[in-house]
Amino acid sequence: MANNLKSPRAAGLFEGEGRRRAVYGALPLLCTYFSEGQRGKLRETDAGVTRSQGEEDPEAEPAGMVAGLRLRVALALAKSLLRILDSVLDRPNFRYGVTRTTSIDRPRGKLDITRWVAQLREVRVPETYPILSVERSSRTPENLLACYCLIWFLEEIESAYTESSVPRKSAESEEVIHTLDRISMILKRPDVSECREVVRRQGGRQWVDDLLEEVDLRLASGRVGNREPYEDLVRWLRGILAGSPTLDPGDLSWLFYDHSFDDKLFELWCMHQVAQALADRLGEDEVMVPDLQKARKSAAPTWEWHFGQYRLELRYQYSLSKSIPELAWKGEKGLVLDGRPDMTLLLYSPDAEQPRIVFVDPKLRKRDGLPTEEIYKMVGYFSAAGVENTGQGAIIYYTPHLDAQPVHALRSAGNGLVLAVGADPARPDESRPGFTDIASLVLPDDLIGPVSAGS
Repeated sequence: MANNLKSPRAAGLFEGEGRRRAVYGALPLLCTYFSEGQRGKLRETDAGVTRSQGEEDPEAEPAGMVAGLRLRVALALAKSLLRILDSVLDRPNFRYGVTRTTSIDRPRGKLDITRWVAQLREVRVPETYPILSVERSSRTPENLLACYCLIWFLEEIESAYTESSVPRKSAESEEVIHTLDRISMILKRPDVSECREVVRRQGGRQWVDDLLEEVDLRLASGRVGNREPYEDLVRWLRGILAGSPTLDPGDLSWLFYDHSFDDKLFELWCMHQVAQALADRLGEDEVMVPDLQKARKSAAPTWEWHFGQYRLELRYQYSLSKSIPELAWKGEKGLVLDGRPDMTLLLYSPDAEQPRIVFVDPKLRKRDGLPTEEIYKMVGYFSAAGVENTGQGAIIYYTPHLDAQPVHALRSAGNGLVLAVGADPARPDESRPGFTDIASLVLPDDLIGPVSAGS
């Protein structure tokens, strides 16, 4: 292989708008890490905050990196939520309700004439009087919604903090503690605490969807005072539930104030672009947003498509020993020379015993020419998988310094193929053709044509 590498450039650093645009591009994936509110007990250690200790998990490091991004998204969203709730609680809604009570010996309050007349024939010792009491209540649908957001987010940010294992003295830890204190104080306010029991008892997804519809109707009919903050709250929660939350410019500093997560952020952005390119090849208008957390825990594909008699999987951080059980390199006592490409694409068809496999590795490295070092790593995956001369894969590298986003193709004598694709999150339109070429590796034209005709 010829090496036309001119000069290596700094690794692991976004330039200009790259980081911000990568955050926005990967945000739908990051937001799928938001849990259903499962709380875990925080436990501090010298290394940070962890749930438990046990054997080393080979997936722990990448999972921890993504959890760190998830925590930063949570902190940014907490800022917008708290701003909205400050406006909501400045003038919280309330309503008056009538409750029926009983007064002994003499009437203390407004007499319930209907009930009193009905019991005149009864002899009661001591004498009792049915009373109607008018009480102010904060349990309006919109306040229940505000309380739900607080309780859910308190649990979510604790969970994100736990899984990220950030150091105790880091800026993230300080901000988490400050945010948890703010939320806890708001939950103690009478206007909010009055709603907590209802939310704890009812707060399932269907209940929340029904509550959102009720609040929408009340807003549309003008029955909600202090209307604008409650409208902002509805938009905030709908964005969360849809996986596309809105972040204000002032919130974004928490997402990329340093470079520690740039590598993982580039991986996630590239994965979303590859998935979109695959969906485009299959004629889908928009790629679904998967649940990364659920997929990882259940060992399910991150994305899965069914078309005709074919099934296509995109798996994230999937080991070679799982995609190709019969590895070429094995040692004694069950040792295997394994690997873990960032993305593994597997196409299953009825007329083939083994799936068509394409490995994809994004690397946040700036190169003027071929990313030779990364390409040799891809060839190493082929060797470990026993497909040295016939393997297919792609390297995605960071090219903000190149005006045209390059796509280099390298072939072996056995028709193996490695694409070296340049990409820049700040220029998604210019980067798109390279991702289309990657999708074509696993979904070539000779396959897409018959499938489209058959559909």
